[in-house]
Amino acid sequence: MRPELLGGGLCLLGALLACGPGVDERDSPDGTYEEEGVLRKPLRVDVEVLDPESADLHFRVWGIDFTPSMNVHVIGVGLTTEFVSKTQLRARLNPLLVKDMPEFPVEVRVEPGDVVYMSGARSPSITVSMPVPELHSLTPDVLEANPTAPVHIAVLGKNLVHGTQAVFRGIWYPVTLSSTRLGELWLPPEALTPTSGKQSLYLEVPRPRLLDTPALSLTVTTSPPVASP
Repeated sequence: MRPELLGGGLCLLGALLACGPGVDERDSPDGTYEEEGVLRKPLRVDVEVLDPESADLHFRVWGIDFTPSMNVHVIGVGLTTEFVSKTQLRARLNPLLVKDMPEFPVEVRVEPGDVVYMSGARSPSITVSMPVPELHSLTPDVLEANPTAPVHIAVLGKNLVHGTQAVFRGIWYPVTLSSTRLGELWLPPEALTPTSGKQSLYLEVPRPRLLDTPALSLTVTTSPPVASP
């Protein structure tokens, strides 16, 4: 080989060795690269309506080795998160963020700059269902027919919000709530005429989605005869 070609090849080899394999776009300015960490997947997420006025959703996220730097994320949006313990986080969400979504993903994240996860970290997501309204009991659930005044009924349920209505015999009646679980309604005398067949009552709840609860039995009985003097 001619000396001038050999010299050129050595120079090129030296330049390549000096430059290295090239610049990786993931490299940080100091020449190191830290991959985003992976957190444990949450074990369970419980969701229920927190406030009858706003219909905000309350999250209880159960898992392992939670820390105060971890935050709950829903469809990629970080929520203000309360660290309860190493096994529980709590967060609150405006339902408009997941409007018309019967299911949505929830995950736990740590933002970059954490003392343990300098490049941040996230968990695999867990799919959560939108909470549905429930009707657990009516008190009383047996009423006398043809009362002389409106009849009071106490309602026990779950995920109830303002604007909830009771539906009885095809007519809607407003329900007044003291919480997302407790409420009351009044049935007028004309709603309690004697009718044959099984009677039932259910609740129509407008938010976070318009849904009906399963119905419960509400019996209307004929008033007992009054004894002659």
